[in-house]
Amino acid sequence: MADVYTDYNAIVEGRVNRDVRAGEHIYVHDITDIEGYRLETSIQPDDAIICVMKVGWRYGLYFDVTRHSSAEEVWRQLGLLYGSLHVDRIIQNAPAWRTRRGWPTSPRCSPRSIR
Repeated sequence: MADVYTDYNAIVEGRVNRDVRAGEHIYVHDITDIEGYRLETSIQPDDAIICVMKVGWRYGLYFDVTRHSSAEEVWRQLGLLYGSLHVDRIIQNAPAWRTRRGWPTSPRCSPRSIR
């Protein structure tokens, strides 16, 4: 028997690079680091896990069919996978984000070096 979740709420834990007030929108470029990714379900010690996630246009696949992983390790690994997909999204969107703010798009130029 298997449980299949196709429509679920993910809880993504991360750090932002600016002060955020309650209820304020957070955008892709505001996120510095992804620390965890959880679903509103429990993982049992003998579960086999297969997870496909989509961030932007990128997909990630995680699987552990050993039936020996702890829930915390699965959530940590999913956070790392989500974080790597998120970083790719930031890099992909960086030129457009910088251009909208009037910053040069050269990778050698950072916002701190613009006066």
